Parts: sequence; C-alpha cells; structure tokens
Amino acid sequence: MSKNYVKMPVVVFLLTIFMLLGIASPATGYLGHTVDYSMDGRVELQKQAGHEYETGARMRQVVTGQGEVSKQAVIEMEEGYLQVEDNQDWVTADDALRDLTITTNVRLFTPAKYVYGVEDAVVWWEDVYEALSPVYYEGNGDPDFSARRRSHRWDALTSQTWAVQVSANPGETGQLRSDFEAVYGPGAAEAGADTFLGDYFEIEQLAATSDGTLRRYIDISSSRRHAYLFEDMRVDGTATVNEAFSLINITGAGLNWYDLF
Repeated sequence: MSKNYVKMPVVVFLLTIFMLLGIASPATGYLGHTVDYSMDGRVELQKQAGHEYETGARMRQVVTGQGEVSKQAVIEMEEGYLQVEDNQDWVTADDALRDLTITTNVRLFTPAKYVYGVEDAVVWWEDVYEALSPVYYEGNGDPDFSARRRSHRWDALTSQTWAVQVSANPGETGQLRSDFEAVYGPGAAEAGADTFLGDYFEIEQLAATSDGTLRRYIDISSSRRHAYLFEDMRVDGTATVNEAFSLINITGAGLNWYDLF
C-alpha cells in the first residue's frame, strides 16, 4: 500500500477530532502566552501585550543593548482584562558599545480626572465615562452634552501612564520585575440599562541597577476618587525601587475586580 493511502485516513481522522473539539469548546476570547528567554549578545526586542481599548491596559516593552539577559513572561488577557508577570535580570557586556537597557510602559484605559475647556472645572466622572467610552455608552440624548462631546475640549489631567527604564553600565547588572493586573468592566444589565461597574489597576514592581541609570514616570489619576499620583525620577548610579500600587474604582459594595467583566 502506498504511503499516500496511509496518510489520508489519518488526516481525515485528525480533522474530525479537531472539528468535534471546536464544537464542544465554547469560544471565550481568551489569550495566554508563557515565554522564557535566555539571550547573550546584541539584543533587540520589542513586545506589546494587550490594548487599552480592548483589554483595559497595554504594556509596551523595548530591550536593547549588548549583554546577557534572562527573561520570563506570563501574559493572560481577554476583553476588559490584562494580567502580566514580567521578570528580567541582565548584565551588560564589559566591552559593550552601549548599555543594555529595558523600558516598560503600561498605559491604562481607566479615564483620568478631566477638566472641560476654559471652564477649568473638574467634570463629574459620569460625564467622562460617557464621553470617552462610547463602546459602553450611547449618550443620554442631552444636546448640550452632545455638543461638548463633539467640541474636543476635554483635557486630561494625567496621561494614565506607568513607565520605568533601567539601563546598566558595561559590566553592571540590572533588574526589572513587573507584576500587574488591569480590569476595565463594561457593566451589568440592571432594569434594562447598562450600568458601568468600574475599573481596577494593581502593580508590584522592582527596578534596580548596580550602576547605571534608572528612570521612572508615573502619571495617574482617578476620575471617581479624586486621587492623583505623579512621579518623574532619574538616578545615575546605584538605585533600587521596590513598590506596590493599587487604583480601585468599583461601584457597589462587596464587588471584587473579577466582578467587573
């Protein structure tokens, strides 16, 4: 019997199994990615996880320079949800022409505190969500509100950014470990209407270098909680920053972040 006759029943059998599995498994819109890097030499790496409008946040990362890098990442995402565990340790090569540098930037979809045009007045969070989250709101039909929405005069007080960059000098070490969770909850049906439940961001981060440059930029506010956090930092030399941060905007007593989607 030829090999082609043997292969055909096998292919048909496998296709049938895959089709049955597809029918039996409901689509959940889930994406998971686990990766372990071991790199030594000239390294150029760009990575993005999520998108602020789809998963509630996005992480962009750039690794560049010459040296030895150990990196692990675990990423989970679905609509309105992003979780990232991202860890790396590295040593810049002794004869490197440029320092080995890792930059991580997290951008949130969580609306910032806003002012409206020349009025210079902080607007209510309900107006911000309705104006800036058309995916979840259709507007209230108020002509004055609609006119303001079209005028593009909304000014955010913060950029909703959490960024850090660690650069290790030749022969020196660097660390950057970021574990974060971001949720943007569309809402739940109550009395025939869509009610926004809230949003959530929590991060634990360690950034350090034995000798090099550490930069941090944090610019986050809450349109619901009247809270602001800003930091613009640069250290040339030895530095270690170990921290935890939480931003929780949840409507309704007894709710948790996993109730938001």
